[in-house]
Amino acid sequence: MRPGAAGLYVAAPIWNEFMQKVYEIMDDEQRTADNNNQFILPSEVEEFIEPEPISTTTKPMLNGQLAFEDKVKIDKISGKQATELTPPDLIEEKSYYQVHSILYYVDKNNPLENYPEEPTRDTQFENWEKPVLDWARNQPCSQGICYNQNPPSQYDDVHTPENQPEIKITSPQAGDLIIKTNLTIKAKAEASLGIKQVDFFLNDKLIGADNTAPYSINFNLLPYLNTSTTFQIIKVRAYDQVLNRQEDKINIRINY
Repeated sequence: MRPGAAGLYVAAPIWNEFMQKVYEIMDDEQRTADNNNQFILPSEVEEFIEPEPISTTTKPMLNGQLAFEDKVKIDKISGKQATELTPPDLIEEKSYYQVHSILYYVDKNNPLENYPEEPTRDTQFENWEKPVLDWARNQPCSQGICYNQNPPSQYDDVHTPENQPEIKITSPQAGDLIIKTNLTIKAKAEASLGIKQVDFFLNDKLIGADNTAPYSINFNLLPYLNTSTTFQIIKVRAYDQVLNRQEDKINIRINY
């Protein structure tokens, strides 16, 4: 249809003219008394029964949605797709909205089945798809929604196995018996991207942190003890500059 040729200007006048003609050929007697008259109007209001919604489709066009929302987990530092090594606190989920014509999603012979494998094979595909893409291209980004922008194809390359820090508790030793209430924990840490911080824990309770080598902390054991057992767990976690992390842990014993 040409620009401006909306239903208000095309379909509505045609329908109006049709109904005017219908009423011209129907008089009051014909509308109510002549059972052979094909233009008899219903005498009672008929209510339209709304059908149950179909919730089994994943196709946005059939769900009344303008765009397909693709949610992708992104690493905040690299700006690339997150991997299993990306620290959870550095992962953000971003939505990418794809807008296409209905023929991109639907095989007109099987509308509820899988997406068409080759939608371009439909002879009308280009005629339907091009104006939709032109519209999407001209829409400004609003409230974080930008149409037809693709997520990054590359994956997080800063949180990798080779960049993981190395961390080792050097004092006390595993199994040591501690008889004093004050304890010093020492650790050795290094990383290819540089150590940012080393955190110290006792029984999964954070004691404190050190960001300068040699890494150590001195503290009172009592607030952190698990009094139900003589075994206590020391854990030390190292972070590099992009928050790659690695940890070491040992068990010690207490006798008081």
